[in-house]
Amino acid sequence: MKTSPVDQCMNSVMQALTCLAGRHAIEHHS
Repeated sequence: MKTSPVDQCMNSVMQALTCLAGRHAIEHHS
């Protein structure tokens, strides 16, 4: 089962959003 370029792009976007959200939460905590 091959993932389409769109799925790969969405996966990258989700990872980026998760990273940004996590970093924002950490910065907001300190």
